[in-house]
Amino acid sequence: KEIFQKILDFAPEQESAFDFIKTCLSRSNLGSTLAHIFVNRAANLLQKDIFNQSILAKYAELYLQLQPENIPVLVKLINLYQDTRRYADSLELVEQLLDRSQTQLDTIAAYYLKIRCLLNSGSNLSEAAAIHPIYEQRLTDLINSVESGSLQITDNHRFNLISTISFFS
Repeated sequence: KEIFQKILDFAPEQESAFDFIKTCLSRSNLGSTLAHIFVNRAANLLQKDIFNQSILAKYAELYLQLQPENIPVLVKLINLYQDTRRYADSLELVEQLLDRSQTQLDTIAAYYLKIRCLLNSGSNLSEAAAIHPIYEQRLTDLINSVESGSLQITDNHRFNLISTISFFS
């Protein structure tokens, strides 16, 4: 347990360290102390985004094996896949996110990520154009919900929404 924790604290960016962590977790159960340590440390690593995106993607993948319903980590992995040009993998996860979206804001974020991926890949521009009107309608529905008072938006949501309209031009 102590070695596991020290590796996560001091050398998580090393490929061999990740392999060790993955092996340890594969031999323990989901509710184990090691799994708990991993989830806490990996969440911190994913927030800081301080080393190679490919290894961060591996941590996010492993995290999602332990907590498959964790939407923020799923979104992080989608972005990491896009940033490392793993567009097919990103699109697959975006579809999972769309299936799991339970709020207007989640759905808007999922459509944004899908369009972003399609545009960045450069090979699916017509599909991005076909999805864009759905995305615009979701934004219009959100505006109407806010104006009618049926939905409150926090400052954090406002910031996230601003970034989702970055490709309108």
